[in-house]
Amino acid sequence: CRCCCYMLLLLLLFSSFLLILSVVSFSGFIICRSGFTLREYFLLEYGTSLIGEDGLWQVAAKYFAACPPFGSHYIAQLLETEEPDTETKALQLLSVCDQYQLTNQMNTVQRVMGAKKFAQLRPVSSVYWLMLAQDVTRLSQVADRLIDQCVTEESTVEDLDGVAEHLGDQKFVFSEKLSFLNKYCELQQYRKNKDYSRVAELTLQLFSSKLAPKRLWVHLLLDTLPLLERSEPVFNAEQTFQLMECLETVLLSHRHEEFMANAALDKKTGSTQLSKLSMALTANLAKAFLLCNE
Repeated sequence: CRCCCYMLLLLLLFSSFLLILSVVSFSGFIICRSGFTLREYFLLEYGTSLIGEDGLWQVAAKYFAACPPFGSHYIAQLLETEEPDTETKALQLLSVCDQYQLTNQMNTVQRVMGAKKFAQLRPVSSVYWLMLAQDVTRLSQVADRLIDQCVTEESTVEDLDGVAEHLGDQKFVFSEKLSFLNKYCELQQYRKNKDYSRVAELTLQLFSSKLAPKRLWVHLLLDTLPLLERSEPVFNAEQTFQLMECLETVLLSHRHEEFMANAALDKKTGSTQLSKLSMALTANLAKAFLLCNE
């Protein structure tokens, strides 16, 4: 009878041991032990114990990587717990994501960095990270805010130059707003270099291609005023007619007051400025015709 009791006790202990080996939970991670070796169990357990220790998350990832196929699941969970609080750490996280082909985690890191950089008032870096993530929605929001800033604050032009330089000649097929932003940077650069013929061409291109949001048309039109007032016409007759059509669109629009407000103009000042623009366009048209007939 005593032997039977011992045998029963041994069976109970053995059953408990098998249960422990089948499912083990620690530090918030659940491990399925089906098919695991004892070596893999200890590697995963030790790797998990390193999570939360400063600077040891990369070491933990290497321990997890030694335990396929479940190790990749652990690495994915590990990356989700690590905050990309610096650019250096973000690049380290991306390196691990690339090494183990964790696309979702890679996009998450890039989106988080894009949001952080924009919150830190670093629009160039923000656009760069969101471009990597191809996060069209957030990129559109950032581009919208940058566009609004670029037409009201001269200090942001340098930031926009940085965007253009950083992104180069890419065709922003997934973001028309970013395309406009890039073209506006070029426009400002031509203006800075006093390349007025290119300024005229690109200004009209922004209108005709519909890249320029209509809420910014008043600002873009008023930017042409110094060029229209030059003694030598910068805009030829055809180009002047196109600017007149754009001005007429603004004046006849039911959103006229909204457009004026977006250009930081009150009703009285805006009317004065647009009247001045209208007269400058008429005078420029006359100069262009005279020059054409010479």
